[in-house]
Amino acid sequence: MGHLGENTAVLPALRFLNHFISQRAEKGSGLDTSTLPRVFCRCSTIGERSLRRKEPSRAYLIQVEREKMQMDLSHKRAGVQLEKADRFSARNYEREADRNPELLAGTGQLQGWEAEAEEKMRSSRTAWPRPARRLAP
Repeated sequence: MGHLGENTAVLPALRFLNHFISQRAEKGSGLDTSTLPRVFCRCSTIGERSLRRKEPSRAYLIQVEREKMQMDLSHKRAGVQLEKADRFSARNYEREADRNPELLAGTGQLQGWEAEAEEKMRSSRTAWPRPARRLAP
């Protein structure tokens, strides 16, 4: 009977039958066949009740289904937020990429102006004679 420990629906029925049989044996009478169907019905209802306890209740199943729906909704929201952030980043990247040639062109123009200014300064220095240094007496 060691393998019966796994089936909890059978154990209460077996205990009840053993109790019933031991009571009949103690009284000295044999098994009464007229009460046996009632005993069997009672044992089967006890087994059914224990099986019902093992099944998840309707309320529990509804709660699990709601939690599942909440998780699905949460995942969808996270996906939408991720897509929004992705579009925002892509838009910023495109703006920066568009600004890059403009900045390069502006930098090139500034470098050209700087080179012209340096050239003018060099030419103006050579055009003006430098004053002679005075020697200290």
